Amino acid sequence: MNGVNVGTTTADGSGNWQFTGLPTDTFNNGDEVYAQALDPAAGALISAFSNFVVVGTLQTLPPVIDGEYIAGDTIISGSSIEGGSVDIRIFVNGNVIGGAETDAFGNWEFELELGSLSAGDVITATALAPGKSRSVNSDEVIVQAGISSQPTVQGPIRTGDTTITVTGGSGLVTLYIDGEAVATKEGSGNVVFEAGTDYDLGDLYRGATVTATNKDGEFSGESEESDGVTVESVETFLIEYVDSEGNILNDGNVPTQTPNEPFFVRITALDGSGETFTNFNGSATLSFGFDATPESSFTANFLDGVLAVHQIIALSGADNVSINAISQDDPTISGDSNTFDILGESEFDVTLSLGACWRALSSPIQNGTYADLLGEIWTQGAEGSNYQPGSPNIFTWPNNAPNESSEWEGSDAIWQAVTDLNEEIPAGTGFLVSVFSDNNFDGVDDEDPVTISVTGFERLADVSPELNENSDGWTLAGNPYTDAVDFDLLGRVDLTDVAYVYDRSAGGDNSGAWLSYSVGGGGDLQTV
Repeated sequence: MNGVNVGTTTADGSGNWQFTGLPTDTFNNGDEVYAQALDPAAGALISAFSNFVVVGTLQTLPPVIDGEYIAGDTIISGSSIEGGSVDIRIFVNGNVIGGAETDAFGNWEFELELGSLSAGDVITATALAPGKSRSVNSDEVIVQAGISSQPTVQGPIRTGDTTITVTGGSGLVTLYIDGEAVATKEGSGNVVFEAGTDYDLGDLYRGATVTATNKDGEFSGESEESDGVTVESVETFLIEYVDSEGNILNDGNVPTQTPNEPFFVRITALDGSGETFTNFNGSATLSFGFDATPESSFTANFLDGVLAVHQIIALSGADNVSINAISQDDPTISGDSNTFDILGESEFDVTLSLGACWRALSSPIQNGTYADLLGEIWTQGAEGSNYQPGSPNIFTWPNNAPNESSEWEGSDAIWQAVTDLNEEIPAGTGFLVSVFSDNNFDGVDDEDPVTISVTGFERLADVSPELNENSDGWTLAGNPYTDAVDFDLLGRVDLTDVAYVYDRSAGGDNSGAWLSYSVGGGGDLQTV
């Protein structure tokens, strides 16, 4: 007490002790009371002074020792919440090495006069504010051998990654996501953190920052956090126009479409570098600015970042529309196709001149029937015609017809009459119709020309009509489009390079004839 040894006592089995040898009225206000532990066998002190208690006063709050300390450091600093003029005693390994006094802001600093701090040293301090008793010891600070080397988080890191690798670790490596420690593993070289064990897959969201620290050994300071790696994810969806096999068409741009004809798109999840984000196996909501099959908004599932081929069928016309994809996991991720038009119904006219006789026709609209196309022409011999009991005047050429030239010359045994005008005209198939001079059968020949009109959806998609499979067998094909077809550009697998076109104006008396054309411009016709 007050620097004088006033007696000893023995701690019980639990380490507790009590000293009762003091006379009555021993304590006075301001007396300092403290203790040290003694080894009775060796007769030697084995501890530094305990905290100091001043009789009749409040106890000072313990001070704070600032920062980390590295072997070789000679300055120890800290602060006291008690403010200025606080007496600080500094201990290293339990021994008092000196003292300091806080400034007006409660800060203090002590410089070792001899030597320096060593790795593993334990620094503590006590504080004594005016009018109070001395505090208990501050929290311990252990002197480190040095600051550990900074590790490196290997990038890129993507949403859905099941491992994260940190290189440069040589002790304890701690992984942080957005500044929050999620796992610590011991290792050296490459330290691998695993999803489900060390972190949750949900932690790797788009834009999260992954860092790590390293602590080389027991007395090494933890390194600074590594440079951050930003978690990558899908940045956008690329929507491309493709064929049914997934081959890109028209540089990926969706061209003008027509209702009821299927077309195909491929949708690819892209990262910020424009590469396929193969980790994306999620879903996206696809929506269209037009009526379509499937519905105008539905969910599509991706495999390894790709929705390979998706069929769409527009149901009505529309202008300046597009296809949109939005991630169901993150609505900020989306993508749009180019804008395109979907044709509405149009009216198409064909003028027939040069009077009566055969005409070779085909339908330029989707799902068009003979009745649709021939409404302005007298028809007979078929259901839905003007005069069903009459001799047929509309004929098709069967695709199973043999190749004998005698039968090609118009044999009634080969040509087949159309029996129902409400039948759909197969796309790309031609037919013959006999046009009468008295087109309405009112007993008076009609003047040229006769114009036939049909309303419907124009065809834009490829058409592959059914062909005659007999060797050297003929097929009566017809142009399914509103524009002319270049025979040189048609796909002609297992077909000859010669086509025949029925021309009403051919023949000496405009009676009509079949004219030939061969690829490259040969034959009776210059272009087909």
